[in-house]
Amino acid sequence: MPTVTKQIEIDAPTDRVWAVLSDFGGVYKWNPAVTHSSLTADQATGVDAQRTCTVAGFGDITERATVWEEGKSLSVEISGAPMLKRATGTVEIEARGDTTVVTMRVDYQTSWGPIGALMGATIMKRKLGQTLEQALAGLRHHVLTGEEVGTEVPKLLPA
Repeated sequence: MPTVTKQIEIDAPTDRVWAVLSDFGGVYKWNPAVTHSSLTADQATGVDAQRTCTVAGFGDITERATVWEEGKSLSVEISGAPMLKRATGTVEIEARGDTTVVTMRVDYQTSWGPIGALMGATIMKRKLGQTLEQALAGLRHHVLTGEEVGTEVPKLLPA
């Protein structure tokens, strides 16, 4: 299964970064690819928390938390994404002195057999990498400023 991984350092403590990430229904506040998000279950945090995200150019996808390590990491099972048979997104945070290193990873399997596999290993891998970089830039911006990013990808602030 192809994997895309990106990382960023944020000049903020891990509890501040986790506070943003654990606002499960509020991913639209920092991810420029998500124009709207909302919780779809009574559970707002932890394993089995669910949200619907409207992704620019793709429509609605559903994400269900499958791993939730408070203050450390969370993983979501992604469904409804075009061309993806299966996908899992993971975010991990780690303290590095007074800063936080954030790692985002997407593991995915494409639909459409061999043609989908070829597209997944080339075009889709590149696009997912760009999407993760934009999400990380948005996360950094939101953590440092408190501003919602909207659909504009913020310029990377100095680490």
